[in-house]
Amino acid sequence: MKFISLLFFLSLTLFARVSVEETAIIEKDSYPDKNTNQLKEIVLQKAKLAASKEIFGEFLSSETIIENGQIVDDVVRQRYGGVIHIEGTPQFTQTQNTMSVSIKAFASDKDLKDVLPHDIVIKNFTYSNPSLPIKDLKQAAHDAFIFEAIRTKKPSVRNAQEAKHLALNINIQRESFDMLTLSYHIDGTITYIPAFLNSYIPPSHTTDTLQDSTQNKQDFYGEWQGFLRDWKHPLLGTNENATDVNILITSFSEATIDYKALDCGGDLLVVEKTPTKLVFKEVFTYGKERCHANKKLTLKRVSPRSLELILENENQKPFHSKVYLSE
Repeated sequence: MKFISLLFFLSLTLFARVSVEETAIIEKDSYPDKNTNQLKEIVLQKAKLAASKEIFGEFLSSETIIENGQIVDDVVRQRYGGVIHIEGTPQFTQTQNTMSVSIKAFASDKDLKDVLPHDIVIKNFTYSNPSLPIKDLKQAAHDAFIFEAIRTKKPSVRNAQEAKHLALNINIQRESFDMLTLSYHIDGTITYIPAFLNSYIPPSHTTDTLQDSTQNKQDFYGEWQGFLRDWKHPLLGTNENATDVNILITSFSEATIDYKALDCGGDLLVVEKTPTKLVFKEVFTYGKERCHANKKLTLKRVSPRSLELILENENQKPFHSKVYLSE
């Protein structure tokens, strides 16, 4: 039996309009295959992201998964989002080694309201499935309840897994099981944030259900988590160290890594990709004084929900670990 408890905090100050000025900078040698226009786009996106965080704040969700009375996973997730508008023309500056941009960004009152939590209240939701064993009905009913609730606000949501990703808070006030009809009845409230709902794009699209299922097993999209044990080389700046790692892949050109315990990480730049392997170069954007970026980071498909992680540096034996797809 699995229960998910979610708590949230949103740092946000509401005004009729909020404006900020942000400057972002990147090192050109971190993107050796990009031309000037592509470098401008990358640094502009970094400035927009910084402005978005400044205006809308950061949304933290604490998720605790309990099975058979024991906590099996406890994760704090960080999200940010919302629509920002650029005022005037971005001012780009480049040197031999860097590209930077300064922007003026603002958000309207409607934009700010779209990052506030909204509730979906559903009464007397009924679920039955004669093909399922009774022991699986409760979890299936919860999944269906979340899916149907989110679909009222985002009809394009395709399955329960996507719906769970978008349902920021799940509060079931009442549930009962009817032995005569083998059906669950649920009253509850789903909390969501419109800005996250509107900006979410599923990782892959196909018209055939079987093809879609196969594709999902082959792509690398999602949040991957693991723990790197028995560290034996100075990759992270100290020997005999270990840390938890979080890799987020939103597309083959957008990926980040976070070594949580050491508070360092940054971007993952794609060097090579195949249906079963991704090879990255690490570019740290924070914690450089504590950690040393890998020369090469490889993810290899092990199963639909697990990847082998290989870290390589010059004159060092490759380090092997695993990361697992987060719900």
